[in-house]
Amino acid sequence: MSEWVFGKTEASAVQCRCCGRETRQLVGTVFESSSDVPTAFFTTVVTPGHPKPRVKVALCIGDLSERGQRANRQIIAMEIWPRGNEYVTTLIDAADPMLPAPAAGIPLTAAEVRASASKERIFSIS
Repeated sequence: MSEWVFGKTEASAVQCRCCGRETRQLVGTVFESSSDVPTAFFTTVVTPGHPKPRVKVALCIGDLSERGQRANRQIIAMEIWPRGNEYVTTLIDAADPMLPAPAAGIPLTAAEVRASASKERIFSIS
């Protein structure tokens, strides 16, 4: 398994649609330590003090080079939250409005992620 390195990351803040609290969003890239081409593009959303304290993560994987096409990229969305001393990860289906713009890649359903040959890579990045 490769070592993951974060590229440039940008932060922004908006209001949560359901509770009005400040929501923080991070957008950036993840690289394999041996590559100049990003392995994944990610978006994370967290709302401190939210009634349901969860972090939403969307990964876009596939050919992220300048020549890459939408059809060669996949979008995977998940939520992560604490439960006692552990963290729980659940997949979010492709219709979630938090996902990156459809031009970024093909959104996958939870079932498609579970059946994907890239499943191990997806969860090692997240």
